[in-house]
Amino acid sequence: MELVSQWTLYKRTGTYADTLAAVGLAKMIDFLLDGEQEVFVSEKSDSFLITSDPVDLSNLDYQKLQARPQFRYAHLSDEDGDIPPNAILYAEQKRLADEEREYKKKNAKAKSGILSDDETRPRGPEPRFPTFQKINLLQGFGARNKLYREIENADPEAFRTTLIQRLMALGTGTDLQGTTPFAPSTSPLQVFNPIAGKGINQTKALSTSRKSLPNDFLDWFEEWLRYIASDIALMGYSMNKDIKMSVPVPKEITFRTYQAMNKEKGTLAWTSRKSDIFAVLDQVGFLLQHAEKESGVRLRLVLNKSPRDLISSIQTTYFKSLGSGRAVTNISSIGVPDWFTVKTQADYDLWKRITDDHRKVLQLWDEDKSEEADLLGAYRDFLSASDWRAFLQFLGGNGILLMKKREKGKPARTFTYSDLEALFLKSQENSKLPIAEVIRNAGFKSVAEAMRKATVTEQFHKSRGNQSFDIHYGLFQEIKQKAKFREQLIERVARFVNEYNAENARRAERIKEGAGRRRANVTLQELEELFSLFDKYPKQTETIAMLLIAFASAKDDTKQQNDEQSLEEEI
Repeated sequence: MELVSQWTLYKRTGTYADTLAAVGLAKMIDFLLDGEQEVFVSEKSDSFLITSDPVDLSNLDYQKLQARPQFRYAHLSDEDGDIPPNAILYAEQKRLADEEREYKKKNAKAKSGILSDDETRPRGPEPRFPTFQKINLLQGFGARNKLYREIENADPEAFRTTLIQRLMALGTGTDLQGTTPFAPSTSPLQVFNPIAGKGINQTKALSTSRKSLPNDFLDWFEEWLRYIASDIALMGYSMNKDIKMSVPVPKEITFRTYQAMNKEKGTLAWTSRKSDIFAVLDQVGFLLQHAEKESGVRLRLVLNKSPRDLISSIQTTYFKSLGSGRAVTNISSIGVPDWFTVKTQADYDLWKRITDDHRKVLQLWDEDKSEEADLLGAYRDFLSASDWRAFLQFLGGNGILLMKKREKGKPARTFTYSDLEALFLKSQENSKLPIAEVIRNAGFKSVAEAMRKATVTEQFHKSRGNQSFDIHYGLFQEIKQKAKFREQLIERVARFVNEYNAENARRAERIKEGAGRRRANVTLQELEELFSLFDKYPKQTETIAMLLIAFASAKDDTKQQNDEQSLEEEI
């Protein structure tokens, strides 16, 4: 008996090629076990561990694996010969994709947004076809198809012996010694193994051609595992002529859950920063969605964990178009959030609301505009590394951008006050930054509310022809400019409060006892409470300033609103 319960795959490339190999091995083990045992994937610092109950390798059915190599053959032309079961019928899928694209074009041209009844929506291609298109553009199907045929046509006993040897070597965490009876040749492909191409640090290598490394550098078995995982985990995005590929990295999760999550449809994005951000937010959303589907205890999947405890990061590779082909120009990794752990149903609901809220706000941003691109970069830094200073900078810029967009009549969304407050209180209670104390301060709340009423709220009334007070257009910019200078910031906040209270007094004098909108003043005590924070935290004036802009530009859902607040999210 050759019992094994753990397989170790060492990280060799530092790219998503390692993750693909680990996920591919997990799927192979799950298939060989007929799905009757839970197979876990765990990430360590230098390796991935695949674990299950003890398995007798000599008793597994390798013949069925030979008949179904666990990745899909891509039928690209009629010269391919017989078509294996479940093959990717590329020409047929492309036709369906073209039909769907034409339908969307017609629909977009129709002013009503609805076509006539005889224009029925085509069924479209299978969900993973856009990624298959990227693999094809990166010339990834030739080697896959070749290996598929070699496995199909291999001698069954040689194939079985080889698989046992390879799985036993991984089970003992050692490299395979000697040769195996089945040893097909395959070509290294950058789409599955980004460091396989030369010139990785520059778009063109200086002293050598851009062709791939020799086949001697390639382990056909690990490449097979990558092909298997590419049908599950690899996602492709178009960036004009460039292509970005990404893979979620499992931290501690069952293979079945990981596989199910990756069947969900992700948010479409055509720019680099937004594709990174939405890939991460989608993973968090999929985790929460599948926590709901778990049988038994509803939150079992995520209880006492943050999303990063289950999926550690998203690994990406950027392929730059060089005209005749595409070359790797960037390999990176973006962390999944660990803002707080899920301990109650309320925590779970908060994660869902926050990720939905953030996705809606960011969807309207245009990365081709430098100001919005910079802010998306700050948000990505926050998302990836839980960099709260970057988030504060992002929120400050978001408030300014919100005012600009609304003044130009462009659609814009903002965050809700209660979820923003809950996010900070959950994540920053014991932080070095005094965020939790600041946002609990009564003076801070009062001044932030006054700023909101003097800016975004009055902008809303102006759009409805009901403006009653001045709109302080440059307030957020000035607060941000003076954020690093304590005295200047205090003077600007005090001047705003003075102007705000004076406007309220003039309004009250004008309408006297009649009907009309009124605003509460900021009291001297409230102002002093806010300024006490500057005395207590003299090196955190920028933090306080950014928080003022963030909460002043947020949608206030903390009070019973009888007029504008429920409607002012979008203008």
